[in-house]
Amino acid sequence: MGAEAFKQAIARGHELGLHYMPYINVNLWAYDAPSYNAEVREAGARFIWGPEKILGMRFKYGTVDMHAMVMCPATKLWQDKVSEMVRKLIQEYDCDGIYFDTLDIYCMQCSHPDHGHPRGGGNYWVEGVREILGRARRECMAAGKKVAFSGEFWRERYIGYYDAALWVSTGRAQFIKDVVYHDYLTTICGEWHQRPVVPYLGSLFIAGQTIGPLGLGEKYLNETPDEKVLGFLHYLSDCRREFGLKYVNLGARLRNPRITTPLPTVDAGSETLPVVITSAWEAGDGDIGCFFMNISDQTQEFTFEIDLATFELDRLGKYAVTKWELGRQTPVAAQNSGWLTGTDSLESGKMMMFEFSSTE
Repeated sequence: MGAEAFKQAIARGHELGLHYMPYINVNLWAYDAPSYNAEVREAGARFIWGPEKILGMRFKYGTVDMHAMVMCPATKLWQDKVSEMVRKLIQEYDCDGIYFDTLDIYCMQCSHPDHGHPRGGGNYWVEGVREILGRARRECMAAGKKVAFSGEFWRERYIGYYDAALWVSTGRAQFIKDVVYHDYLTTICGEWHQRPVVPYLGSLFIAGQTIGPLGLGEKYLNETPDEKVLGFLHYLSDCRREFGLKYVNLGARLRNPRITTPLPTVDAGSETLPVVITSAWEAGDGDIGCFFMNISDQTQEFTFEIDLATFELDRLGKYAVTKWELGRQTPVAAQNSGWLTGTDSLESGKMMMFEFSSTE
């Protein structure tokens, strides 16, 4: 593509309101790269049973066979190299963030005697990755650039160093992590192309995850797109932009609203869920959003109740209650205590939100 063409593409994307988060590998240096030399080799990680045993990996990126050395993150050479890549992408190309691939796949032990860390065990690997991420953030901030960092795999030890983590599978354990840590770290869900689209993606959206198309590049670039899938993705994107962003993407999880009507269940790909699912969120400004979504293939009518006491609404002072649907807002009578109850219906794949927002 070339450097100038890449810059022009980014500039054009910015005009359209797009944000760019290019991919770099935070652990590997390819053996056949022109930049590979003896100095680089010395910064590579070594097996515990001998400093001459290089940690190497052979794998595929798409259709490209790769043979690369695992770099030791405690070395200044590798820290400087990653910093150089980040600085170039953010400052020269005007990108908006970085995706750090293999962020936590190769958390290993290095036995190199000259890396300045204990041979074998220790916390130097994690601390080295933290220094790489922290330094990248500090340099971007010093240059006046507000950026977002994401990385491969969800890891508690890097909370505070990156903003979103790719998780290629999901289930109850990941949903629990999202409940506890969502206002610190957002989950990007990856592999969903072999799962039921509306139940699976709908449940991820309601749980606060960001949907990413891992493994779909070839399918959706080289084949006729599935209009139903694309239509549902557009619908979720529109809902997030119109009323969901500060809640399901940036908020803190609260106790779910309850569905009091007995409802059937549906296969959501990783587990079985009720056909209408819910979640509640507190935004950074203190507003509350309660979400309801029908993830079945039929219209569902249901009765619900929201326990207002759990939201401590007194702190909002005077507040308004609004029912949000895509393209429509409906005022709802406010209550200061007790329960907000009602009977409603949702078409297949549709959602609504009740928002409690301060009017003071």
